[in-house]
Amino acid sequence: YQHRARIYRHLGELEAAASDRRRLTELRPGDALHYGNLGWDLIQLGRLAQAVAPTRRAHELDPLGRQW
Repeated sequence: YQHRARIYRHLGELEAAASDRRRLTELRPGDALHYGNLGWDLIQLGRLAQAVAPTRRAHELDPLGRQW
């Protein structure tokens, strides 16, 4: 899912990228990278309210933002 999400983002298919990122947060709930990337995808889609929760979770898991 991670590589596919990256390809989707590169192609500008942010809906598909966000979908894969969501799945990654389910598969690896302790990985800040996936939450941060999901938040960024949602921001780029203009879904600011939806981006808050994954971005906040990324900060909780990695307060210094080293992973994402």
